[in-house]
Amino acid sequence: MNSSQHTPTFSRMQAAEPTLGAAVQGRFARAGSWIWRALEAQGRARASREIREFADRCEATQPDLARQLRAANRYLARG
Repeated sequence: MNSSQHTPTFSRMQAAEPTLGAAVQGRFARAGSWIWRALEAQGRARASREIREFADRCEATQPDLARQLRAANRYLARG
């Protein structure tokens, strides 16, 4: 039986694959984080707008609730 004890050699491209994969994965992770933060900011802005509008609608009938909503909205805007 003719078996070779030859160990495979890797080309430079094969050796670079893990590094290239890690770089691509890092870029996708950063892009994903950026997109997630943008979506969160958009959601916060929409929620803030809805709270303000609801407080305006409640002002005449429930001024205490309107005041609490505005205070909560200011608190959330800082965080």
